[in-house]
Amino acid sequence: MVGLSDCRVSGYGCKSQPPSNHCFRADATRLRVAHLLLRLHRSAVFDPHHHPAVTMTNLTKQRYIIRLHLKDREIATWILDDSPLTIGRTPENDIVINNLSVSRQHARIEIGPKGPVVHDHSSTNGLMINGGPVQKASIENGMTIQIGKHVLSFEAEANGSPASGATTANAYEATIQRTSTHRLADPAILTEILDDREREYLIDTAVFLIGKSDVADVRLEGMLVSEFHAEISFKDNQHHLSHLAGRRKVTVNGETISECVLQDGDLIKVAGRSFVFRASV
Repeated sequence: MVGLSDCRVSGYGCKSQPPSNHCFRADATRLRVAHLLLRLHRSAVFDPHHHPAVTMTNLTKQRYIIRLHLKDREIATWILDDSPLTIGRTPENDIVINNLSVSRQHARIEIGPKGPVVHDHSSTNGLMINGGPVQKASIENGMTIQIGKHVLSFEAEANGSPASGATTANAYEATIQRTSTHRLADPAILTEILDDREREYLIDTAVFLIGKSDVADVRLEGMLVSEFHAEISFKDNQHHLSHLAGRRKVTVNGETISECVLQDGDLIKVAGRSFVFRASV
């Protein structure tokens, strides 16, 4: 027989603060196992030698790695396990994509009896899997889900551990990984106009980020500002300004833009701050 002491859940709670969703999920799994053992113990029918299937290992399903990408850059990574992941624009979702093309409660991904499934929650702009629109679809290893400008890639976890380079994170802990560290031969300058002075930012990489994130090249503040609010990218020998996310509009010479090619001397305004773009140093 298994004693009541055997039903304790070791490691309950998370040491780090604040606790992550994954810590709570791990605790919930342990609690379910403990409750099952306790019920069997009270019914006086449980013998671990005759019930080898009741183990933590065998109750653990195949897990999957979901990576969020924006314009070929990986932004964040999640683990899909027994608990579903919700996708949407508002903070109560597991995967938060702060973009107006994403609905408040856009979709849900869960592991069903036959494997992972994605459900569209009657979103405004829908879902696309491998280029085709879907309402509900099974997901296989290597597939991609497109939601607006963002792409979620899907990968089965290898041998019970994340594939090389994978990390668990939520949207608020997301860190950007640059796809290129190539330095431009002819860098540009972004000059911020302050009350009593000017501040210059050197644009010497192919991707220059503006937003609230710690890794942004220009840090912004404000409730309606996204972690990665805008970017200046260098392609086709031109600098392009794009509004990536966030409700604060981006303007160039007084005109609201979603994307445009920058010209020397353009006046850019983002979240109440003003900048002048110079095409070369």
